[in-house]
Amino acid sequence: MANHCYCGISFEGKDLTKIKEMIAEAIEVNKTEGWLPKSIDVNKLDYPHYMFDIEINGETEDSISFACWTKWSPPIEELEYICKEANVSATCWYEESGMGIYGQSFFDINTGVTKDSSLSDEQMNRVQYDEERNCYLFDGKEIESEMDAYEQMLDELLKTNS
Repeated sequence: MANHCYCGISFEGKDLTKIKEMIAEAIEVNKTEGWLPKSIDVNKLDYPHYMFDIEINGETEDSISFACWTKWSPPIEELEYICKEANVSATCWYEESGMGIYGQSFFDINTGVTKDSSLSDEQMNRVQYDEERNCYLFDGKEIESEMDAYEQMLDELLKTNS
């Protein structure tokens, strides 16, 4: 069984009609299989990141967000295709702790550029599990959750990269 990469994806744009149609299709397809738009030639992808268990988290006039999972890693290349087809921008937060992956990507429809920021192995290794004390340590100090440490490091990385 493949490791699961958990993703929180948010789309933004002036007209969300097409992306809403695509998400509705995805939810229907997810009843039996993973989803990618039919317009994507999966043979041109290094590894197709089909989306599974899509669940809408929120919606405003100019944005819609959902959670899903993919196998192994985030669907960064696929989101570029989806955004271009729906004429929207996307932010994708992702984590797959079994493979040491934690980060965020952003595709800007206006520039056609994806900016991906992910924690390095060195950063991920700053968080350790202490079996004797049954707790996580961040730079040697006890923390409530390893995810808090990853989020803090990602926030610092995003500020540095902006």
